[in-house]
Amino acid sequence: MEKAVIYLRVSTEKQTEQSQLSACKKLCEERGWEIVGTYADHGKSAYHNVTRPQYEEIWMLIRKKQIQHVVVWAMDRWCRKHPKVYEDITKEMEHYGVQLHPIQEGWIEEINAPGYMGRLFRQFFYNMMAHFAHEESRLKSERVKTSEKFQEALKKEQWEDQVSLKKLRIEL
Repeated sequence: MEKAVIYLRVSTEKQTEQSQLSACKKLCEERGWEIVGTYADHGKSAYHNVTRPQYEEIWMLIRKKQIQHVVVWAMDRWCRKHPKVYEDITKEMEHYGVQLHPIQEGWIEEINAPGYMGRLFRQFFYNMMAHFAHEESRLKSERVKTSEKFQEALKKEQWEDQVSLKKLRIEL
């Protein structure tokens, strides 16, 4: 029986791993894979250089050839790095005979073709998804930074307005 692990990642307090878990388990059951572990990282970015201990644990299993499948809720739960980095990650997984199965992008497997062409096809679409995840993360980061700058400017303006009001009161 082929072995699989489930990897869950939540990045905010409002998210719960339970919302990801049942669909991942269901895929493993449908495919007849033995689930040998469920791993979860909480509040850890998939983009920046943050250590994700459970993610690293899965890589140990991959490199020891103890699993054949990694099941994730969505591609961006596994990786949001630049598509080239993602391509290197998938090539390394392939080298060890491990496949990634993102539930939300399951349509890629549904249009799967066998052999070399199938692998190229999957790689093309997974790279596209990695690109979208990377861009989404980059844009979100820009929005947050812009919002923080705006909030700081508002605070500064309010502070300057309050100082001006105090000055005005003193002058009156």
